[in-house]
Amino acid sequence: MPGEVLTVAKVQSLGAGYLIGGAILGLPLYGITVSQGIYYFRTYRGDRSYLKILVGSLMALESIHMIALLFYIHEFFLGVSFTHGESEIKSKSNNDESFSVDNPSGLLISEIAATTLILLVQCGYAKRIWTVSFKNKLYTVPIVTTSVFQADTVSADGFQSHL
Repeated sequence: MPGEVLTVAKVQSLGAGYLIGGAILGLPLYGITVSQGIYYFRTYRGDRSYLKILVGSLMALESIHMIALLFYIHEFFLGVSFTHGESEIKSKSNNDESFSVDNPSGLLISEIAATTLILLVQCGYAKRIWTVSFKNKLYTVPIVTTSVFQADTVSADGFQSHL
């Protein structure tokens, strides 16, 4: 909840370690994604423009996702939030057992970027299936429908939890 005061025990029970674990595993994978994107743009210059736009969008969204997640982790653990280009110290000190999590906007941005990323990948997959199956709607409509439903469900849950 916004403005809720959390104790150290509550933070540990919420799985704060999973944030660090996810970042430790996610950053090398992000590096692999960037290197594959660079390799793609250097090697396959003759590809269609929609593929280049898709790969560029995926790289941009993954960058936004990782940056927002790292800002959230920084704010969560160090108690420093970034507002209007300046850092503002919140109520966390070495002898204080509680601190507040006021506005996890980094987490919301990270969720939106990840959901959009997943939707783009699944729709790109559906386009490929549509092409390979000679434009058969029987295969592609369920993929696109479930992809849009999943993105709508995840984003609705994310928006409600951050309001």
